[in-house]
Amino acid sequence: VSVLEFGAGRRVLEQFLPDDCRYIPSDIVDRGGGTIACNLNLMPLPAFPPFNVVVFSGVLFWVTDVPFLTGHLGAACTTVAASSAPATDRSFRSLMRRRRHGWVNDYDLGELTALFAVAGFQCRQEQRVMGQEIMLFSRPAVAA
Repeated sequence: VSVLEFGAGRRVLEQFLPDDCRYIPSDIVDRGGGTIACNLNLMPLPAFPPFNVVVFSGVLFWVTDVPFLTGHLGAACTTVAASSAPATDRSFRSLMRRRRHGWVNDYDLGELTALFAVAGFQCRQEQRVMGQEIMLFSRPAVAA
C-alpha cells in the first residue's frame, strides 16, 4: 500500500503507518526525505507516483479548484481521507473570518461530498474532531 499525503507538514502521519507502507509526503515547501513540493493551486500539477490512498491534511480549504483536484487524483487512487473546515455559516462575518485565515473556498460538507462523488467516490465515514471534519471516501467495489 502507498499513501500520498498533501499538507504533510512535520510528517506526523508517517510514524503511524506500517513498515511495509510506502509514504509519499507532499507540501507547498520541501519537508525533506522525498517530499513532492507543489502548490495545488498552480497548474500543471506535477506527475505523482502511483499510490493507493490520498490524505488531505487540512489543505482542501486552501485549494481554489477542488473539483479539478479530486478528478485529477481520483483516477489514480481508491481511498481518500480528508480533513477540512467546511463552511457551516456563509454570513459575511463568517466568510471574512475564512479569508483572514487565507481559505479560498467555502464548500459545506454536502458540497464536498458531492465533489468527491463526481470523481467516483462515496463518503463512507465522517467525524468532527477538534473543529475539523474528517471524511473518508472510497470508490465502490466493482463486481467481477
